[in-house]
Amino acid sequence: MARKPKISEFEVLRYLKARYSYRNIAGRLGISIGSVSRIANKYGLKTVTKESLQGYLWEFACKKYLLERYPLSDLKFNNYMFEYESDKWKRYIPDVYIESERKVIEFKLNCTLSKDIVRKIRHYLKFADKVEFWFKYGKFSDFHTARNLIINIKKEFANKVEFKDMSQKIRI
Repeated sequence: MARKPKISEFEVLRYLKARYSYRNIAGRLGISIGSVSRIANKYGLKTVTKESLQGYLWEFACKKYLLERYPLSDLKFNNYMFEYESDKWKRYIPDVYIESERKVIEFKLNCTLSKDIVRKIRHYLKFADKVEFWFKYGKFSDFHTARNLIINIKKEFANKVEFKDMSQKIRI
């Protein structure tokens, strides 16, 4: 059985420079996504996919929207919040914390929610009075699991959590 020739880092770097996604590079070269990731990290490179670029643009547009409505001194962007949990420190980083209203705002590109969102909400409510999630795409009614999760969140946290479709107010 012939041994497969080793892929040079140069080939991976060539595709990274051309902004291919990790999955695409791995498929083209026949290597694992982890190998592509290790080479990218070694040289301090990251690929910018269409989805990640949309996420960055959405976050930028939301921050710009907030800066038009609040003074800069009132907004804390990517502020660390630490909590000691299960014998170790957990770090949470909300997208925006508004001091005057004691409110945390998280920007989400899609309205699909993960299971760890309840843990994040519990943590943020230790530091803030209200948590808002702003999203651009989708409707919660389209996602059965998200709808059930929201019903449970609203039961547990009453009026302290809000989900807002900001696609009409904020344009990318």
